[in-house]
Order: sequence, then structure tokens, then C-alpha cells
Amino acid sequence: MRRKKNMCDFVRSGCEAVKEPEKFLHDWFKTNGNPCSVCGTDKSQCKYYKILVDKGVISEEENPP
Repeated sequence: MRRKKNMCDFVRSGCEAVKEPEKFLHDWFKTNGNPCSVCGTDKSQCKYYKILVDKGVISEEENPP
């Protein structure tokens, strides 16, 4: 069972998408807490994305790079 993602985790982690707060909030609610699924950042370069995949918080199949 995956751990539920928390918006604060993304903010504290240095998530690139948080740099545009209005868009991030929209994406957060639009995707039910999975902003990685619509993020335009290159996921192969995103440290937080890699952490989430390694911890099993998100699935790489659901959020391909």
C-alpha cells in the first residue's frame, strides 16, 4: 500500500513545480494529489520524483519520465 502524498512534502522537497504556486495548486487538485502525472519537468532530472518512485509513493508506470 502506498503512502498518501502530502502537499507539504512537495513544497519542502524543492519540487520544481512548486515554483509556480498557482499552477501547482491547480495540478494538485486536478490530479487528486498526483502533480507528477501532469508535470512538464524532465522527470529524469527531478530528484524528488526519483525519491517518490524509490519509496513507492508513486508508480513510474503511472507517471512515466
